[in-house]
Amino acid sequence: MKCIPHLILQNAKGNILHDSHAEILAIRAFNRYLLQQCMNVIKQKETDNHSSIIESTKDSIKQFKIRKEIKLHMYCSECPCGDASMELVMSRQEDATPWTRQQSEDTERSVKLMGRGYFDQLGCVRRKPARADAPISFSKSCSDKIALRQYLSLLSCIPAMFIESENAYLDSIIIPKRDYIDSAVKRAFHTRISSMHKIGPYDLHELLVRTTESEFKFSRTPDDSQQPRPSNHGCIVVGDGFEVIINGVLQGYKQTNARAASFISRRFMWALGIDLSNEIQSDIDIKNSLSYKEIKNCKVLAERRLAKKAVTEQCLIPWIRNEVDDEWICNQPNILIREAVNYTNN
Repeated sequence: MKCIPHLILQNAKGNILHDSHAEILAIRAFNRYLLQQCMNVIKQKETDNHSSIIESTKDSIKQFKIRKEIKLHMYCSECPCGDASMELVMSRQEDATPWTRQQSEDTERSVKLMGRGYFDQLGCVRRKPARADAPISFSKSCSDKIALRQYLSLLSCIPAMFIESENAYLDSIIIPKRDYIDSAVKRAFHTRISSMHKIGPYDLHELLVRTTESEFKFSRTPDDSQQPRPSNHGCIVVGDGFEVIINGVLQGYKQTNARAASFISRRFMWALGIDLSNEIQSDIDIKNSLSYKEIKNCKVLAERRLAKKAVTEQCLIPWIRNEVDDEWICNQPNILIREAVNYTNN
């Protein structure tokens, strides 16, 4: 599955990727890449100042930042799921008339986050998997997560402890021209979050949505009767390292196996964060945290928590927090650190 059900995540303990949609894997892989680049800068592996997108700061806590001249772009072979693609989904039905609340409430009556139902309601946060018969999860759609990142930056929890958010925003997203519906894209990535104001270092960054007529070789096309079907496998590439995942863990492992964790999983990111903290002799208390939840609630992330609370309470509604995979300890960190660092050195 591309999104892990709520019940399974209760036993994830940081090993299982919650969401394996391509956009989310790309963002997680980028965060892993940033941590490795911070490590390379400290160990002076990057002798040329322009060979890394990361540079040191004079700050005593967040000692790194993305170089100002770097621009970040994302290509998607399909329009991101959720609010940006609602009209697109409707247009591909035999009857493109928006589904009303009465028509869809029987299948989604008990679901707090809407999937593909309630097509008469636009601009709201939606869940994935979107099918009404899918197991319940609190994972938000890619449209919602990208919109959140326009305000909160691309940095996830661990990298945000070490790296300034200022230059860590998407400059543009590129989608196929056949999937572009102007009103949907503007609503998903502009209108519904336009009222946000600056909180600490966090501020709304405009996302430019570009289109392309070039097609990804394996993308789905609406008029292709022999179109490729979505794969339940995902390939993650970070530098020279790569891995294949299925059901949120490494291919060939059961979800219950502790060695099944991807190198972009929460557990590996924590371990790499500990290693980075040791290298820079940081005052950030990541090594002595008793649980992942304690890390998320640490002092250095206080402004990030306030910013996320503001945008999810004022604009991205309803945003139901998914905290089921927070109460676990990064045991045997030294073993994980060696594995994480040796897996990919770039």
